[in-house]
Amino acid sequence: KEPILLTELEYNILKFIADNTSNMYISRTKTGNLFLNRGKPKKDNVNEMWIGEYSTSLIPFNKLFKFIMWEDKEPYAICDILKHCRVINDTIIMHKIVDE
Repeated sequence: KEPILLTELEYNILKFIADNTSNMYISRTKTGNLFLNRGKPKKDNVNEMWIGEYSTSLIPFNKLFKFIMWEDKEPYAICDILKHCRVINDTIIMHKIVDE
């Protein structure tokens, strides 16, 4: 399994979430908004978002975590991302994200 590439910022955001919560999943709506759910959410094609027990938006971070897409078959468990990631220290990528 290929590691998920994360910028240092993405890693630090997910690490903070994992250190302060439990059993959190991250997903993206069809319109491109990021959301967190406690417990594994289910994909709701009618409302075009993932529905779960607890949900909070991460809209300020929509330009980050480009690997997370609406088309994904499953949401991402944050603990799994952190176990299978590689952190890249690339300021060029961060400049591109900010400039978009």
